[in-house]
Amino acid sequence: MTKIGLLNLDVSPAGLNEMVHSIISEVQQYQVIGIESDRYRNEFQLRDLKEESKAFHFQSLKPTPSRNITAFQEVLSEFEAVVMIGAGESFQFAKEISRQISDTRFLFVPVSIYNNIEGSEISLGYDTAMNAIIENTLKVRDTIQSLKYDKPRLFGVQLPGQVPLEMLEELSLAVEGFFIPPYHSQKDSTHLEKSFGDVFSGGKAFSFLFFDERLNSASIPETILPGIDVDWKVIKIDEAMCMGQKPSALDRILAMKFASQVVHWINSDLNSGRLNILARHAEFKEMPK
Repeated sequence: MTKIGLLNLDVSPAGLNEMVHSIISEVQQYQVIGIESDRYRNEFQLRDLKEESKAFHFQSLKPTPSRNITAFQEVLSEFEAVVMIGAGESFQFAKEISRQISDTRFLFVPVSIYNNIEGSEISLGYDTAMNAIIENTLKVRDTIQSLKYDKPRLFGVQLPGQVPLEMLEELSLAVEGFFIPPYHSQKDSTHLEKSFGDVFSGGKAFSFLFFDERLNSASIPETILPGIDVDWKVIKIDEAMCMGQKPSALDRILAMKFASQVVHWINSDLNSGRLNILARHAEFKEMPK
């Protein structure tokens, strides 16, 4: 039976399981194998996903962070086609693998909680991550609205990893807060101080400030906002929280659109390539040489 491989290069965001289940159910004529690395044994493990999908509890496809092309060549060359799931940085690795193993077809599917994949309007997992972050932030707002404090409260919301500017902008807009750009300047600090001054002088007792792990949260009041007197608290959002307990409606839709295109690609004679979301459709683009 022809073997099709599924390889997760990064995280396992909301919607990934739904996509994998849909793919498995539509390619009954193939053997679908999950490819994972065992970091303790320094070797790859192969899982029969079709057999596992019959179980009530389906274990997510574990991320395989290794970028050892030589090690991958031996394993992936056994497959007729491999679906590689990952974020923006992983696409370069997928391109290199497709060049090295010419007898296997490869398809890259963009998944990322940061929506940082060039060429695709949105990535699987982003909408759920945004919903989870906003929901946790609004829970804090609902709690503090009923309390009074001697001075305004400023809540720093620290996000995991290196967050793109667009994501920071959208999060701050959703909760009527502000953000610190990844590469901020004195001009940004001055603008933030004025903005918070206007907000608090207008009678509002609290606000939110989004930033990522590149900044030291404890030093922000002294280094970036020395001109305002606030009660500074930090809310830390970890990567697990961004995954969400269940995929959002949009991520469920994206999962099904990606799955449909993956199945079409598997059953076709299309070359190695990638999927993008453009104008709300999953589109195939051939892998650049």
